[in-house]
Amino acid sequence: MQIDERYVEGAAYHEAAHAVIAAVQGMILRPQGIRIDRVGAGLTVYCHKTPDGSSNLGRDPERERTIISTAAGFFAHERFYIDANHCRLPASGASDDLDLIVALLKEMYSERRQQDEAQERLMKDSERLVTSHWKAIELVATELWAKSWSRQGALQWSPQEFEKVMEGAEVASVLATLGIKVTVQPRTDHCALTRRVLRNLKNGLSRMRRRWRI
Repeated sequence: MQIDERYVEGAAYHEAAHAVIAAVQGMILRPQGIRIDRVGAGLTVYCHKTPDGSSNLGRDPERERTIISTAAGFFAHERFYIDANHCRLPASGASDDLDLIVALLKEMYSERRQQDEAQERLMKDSERLVTSHWKAIELVATELWAKSWSRQGALQWSPQEFEKVMEGAEVASVLATLGIKVTVQPRTDHCALTRRVLRNLKNGLSRMRRRWRI
């Protein structure tokens, strides 16, 4: 399989955006931090809202923060990837991100019109935050990409043998240089782990484009 190295490097921006936008919204990072593999899949581990079967909640701050931080990965990945030689991000596995976003929207609103309106509003908020915090995203992504490839540890989140890893404490240290305060949960804490494999190299991005009209 031919690997698009720019796409893989862009995965570092994707994961960095999840972490940074979560942090600036006051969400808690886990010590497992962020990581990518050699085909451009990635994982960001932090505490966020997952669907619980609720319905007709209306606007919910925790769910909205999760949607905003989830969508940020796509916007950052695309911003990095597109240049004079790349006019669009190739099809990817952002379907996991999209599935989470749609599920949380359905818990807040039962009507499709309300879901669409909320999605449009939150996507704009996410893209705006990515733009305003691009320096932080770029700094974290650069640090992650500079890491050496190493064999996966106990987390075993990807079928690939090697990964680049940036621990939660490292992310916090980098963001502190920009004045961004990050809370990293101790390893002994029992906060539910968020395991989010963000790109499976399938058709998620094309679905996202159709639904988000981007």
